[in-house]
Amino acid sequence: MDKLRAVIFDRVGLSTKDSFDLLYLNWWLNGNTSWKPHRLGHILHMTICWCLKFFAPVTYFKGFLIALSTSTITTALYNLQATLDVMVAPFKAVVIAKHMHRLRTLTEVFNRLDDRYHNPRERAQIDEGVIICRQIICFYCAVYSGYAVMTWLGALIAGKMPHYLWFPYFDSIPNETLRYWLQFTFEALFIHFMLNVSYTNDVFPVIYMRALRTHVKLLAERVSRVGSNPELSAEEHHRELVDCIVAHREILYIVDVVGAITSLTIFLQFAMAAATLCACMLNVLIFAERIGQIITIIYYMGVLLQTGGSCYQASMLEAESSSLATAIFHCNWLNLDKRSRTLLVYFMQRAQEDIAFTALKLFQINLKTNLSLAKFSFTLYTFMNEMGLGNDLAKSQS
Repeated sequence: MDKLRAVIFDRVGLSTKDSFDLLYLNWWLNGNTSWKPHRLGHILHMTICWCLKFFAPVTYFKGFLIALSTSTITTALYNLQATLDVMVAPFKAVVIAKHMHRLRTLTEVFNRLDDRYHNPRERAQIDEGVIICRQIICFYCAVYSGYAVMTWLGALIAGKMPHYLWFPYFDSIPNETLRYWLQFTFEALFIHFMLNVSYTNDVFPVIYMRALRTHVKLLAERVSRVGSNPELSAEEHHRELVDCIVAHREILYIVDVVGAITSLTIFLQFAMAAATLCACMLNVLIFAERIGQIITIIYYMGVLLQTGGSCYQASMLEAESSSLATAIFHCNWLNLDKRSRTLLVYFMQRAQEDIAFTALKLFQINLKTNLSLAKFSFTLYTFMNEMGLGNDLAKSQS
């Protein structure tokens, strides 16, 4: 409890690793990691969580088929948009769990980067970066949880099931009232669990990219001061330059680790996002009633967040990394000796390579790609509408 209180209320004396406390707490709740892996209770908790993750595509897809045959087209589309997203959730969780040990090694790398900055202005930037990361996690949690609450609350008011999920043996319960409340309770809890899994997997690249942005800016400021202190000797200037290069290499190492994970997870998300967004728009603009439109719009915001946050942070990181070469050029290199100037040229050439993330090396992860995805989903919706698919479905439903 004290640790959680510190995570929420601490504003000074922070380090970059504090940005990931809430992230690892959620990964523990989701069963991706364990605080005490050799304890029987923790092993049982992880086993149950992973069984639920792999059970999710089955129960959502069967629930969609049930809704398609027994309920309205609005409910079927409502289930379809959730089913498409749930299909990729276990695979993203597997990729992250596979690289979890590599993510843990980044804590020490961030600690070494933090140890290079001591003055109040630099520490304040680190504190601000940690606070922003925590706020991002809380924002994602609020949006996803808001969708979950609106889902089961709207279903409760309408006297329906949230997603008509399939659970074995529930149909054999003879008492209809008991069957309804058991089904409703299990669905509500399952939706909250899967949304917690989804938002944690979606927010993790955003947090790591935001932490990287802080250290790229700090490094650019530090490099611009190389050679400016007349009290330092040529050897001390050289050591300062070498340490900046080492810091840059450590930043690139973090980029490689995070990029290896996001390459596949964000590719999977992009693959499903266009179809999910199209289903959302069909539901909102043609079929859904008022309460369904509100729930679908909240879900639509969540789908945009799944790729939008990572694309925004990746674009900002790419833009800010390009300023590093400019900072090297504007440092006081006239006060450096010959070997430092030679090293500075090498550093400038290396820094001219922008820090960028790609999805399976097919396309870059940035705002341009995210905008293209949104445009494609609108194009797909327009095509389906012009073909009369919405009207045909509405007529067949009536």
